[in-house]
Amino acid sequence: MHHTDVVHSSSGNHADDRRIGIGISYIPTSVRPLGEPTPSALLVRGEDRFGHFVPETRLGEEQSAEAVAAHAEANALFRARQDLGAGI
Repeated sequence: MHHTDVVHSSSGNHADDRRIGIGISYIPTSVRPLGEPTPSALLVRGEDRFGHFVPETRLGEEQSAEAVAAHAEANALFRARQDLGAGI
């Protein structure tokens, strides 16, 4: 684990399988994202009085059709933001 501002890297993936990474950011609900589309977020504690993110739903069952669809939707939104770049 490392802080978001830490410069880090890894060498190229020369394996026959994909490299998988997980990124988790804990931020206060007062943070407002810049640019479009509006990203999604899961509220893990407290109350969101700001509504700056598209709310994600806590899912009850792993690998259910609902969970797979929610994951695909969150991924599509994340990729759409990445594709637009940092031109904010």
